[in-house]
Amino acid sequence: MGRHRQQNSVINTYLDAEEEALGHRLVTFSLPENATPAESGIAKDFVRIDHRSLRTLGSTTQERGEVRDLLVNVAGFLQNRQTDAARALLSHTEAVYYQHIQAKNRLRYLVGVLVGILAFGVVLVKAQSILQTTIPPSLLAQLLLFAGMGTITSELTRLSSIDLRDQTSLWMVYVSGMARPVTSVFFALVVYLVVALRIVDLHLGVSTGDTAQPGVFLIIAFMSGFSERFAQDILARVGGGKSPVESEQRHSDVGGHPK
Repeated sequence: MGRHRQQNSVINTYLDAEEEALGHRLVTFSLPENATPAESGIAKDFVRIDHRSLRTLGSTTQERGEVRDLLVNVAGFLQNRQTDAARALLSHTEAVYYQHIQAKNRLRYLVGVLVGILAFGVVLVKAQSILQTTIPPSLLAQLLLFAGMGTITSELTRLSSIDLRDQTSLWMVYVSGMARPVTSVFFALVVYLVVALRIVDLHLGVSTGDTAQPGVFLIIAFMSGFSERFAQDILARVGGGKSPVESEQRHSDVGGHPK
């Protein structure tokens, strides 16, 4: 009798008390006999959230513990054939999971941005002997600083709107963050050369007759880090093409929707 009850327990995690508190392993449960399609669907989503939360939140985190506790209650509703309650609580559990992973991934992304700025900045400063024929060493350091400042400012102002909740690869989040300042620095250096060589006539505010002032280059570096569209607009003029803004405006004028 005892064995029969054990086999039909609602939750069977095979964990000791300490492991269960930390949520080291997946939550396992048994479906009721002759489970309905709705119950099977809940079980499928249950397993998906359980696996994903354990892998992305970590087995010993408080966030994983909260998700796991909710899943235990979902399993209880499911075993008692309270399908509507199980589905409603599972939807809430999924929302809680996405809230946690969104916050963690945004933080990881920001860390990646900072690491990318530091790492790539060090590489370029070390390689300044190669670039000194085209960019003065003192100006190079300032361009890197302002491009990094523009990147950080841009990411901080839009951090709350970056959607990373579906990204399950932790390394991809870090790499995506690291790639952002690298792109900004490339843009800043190339746009600097375009303006310094007067390939493109660029006016910022009231013209002073000399656009090759160091302050102008620092503003350009900051804007290249802050807005990729700014740099793309200038580079598009070099090739004689339309800027991204102009292309989108033209597409909208003919009845389309800008991408």
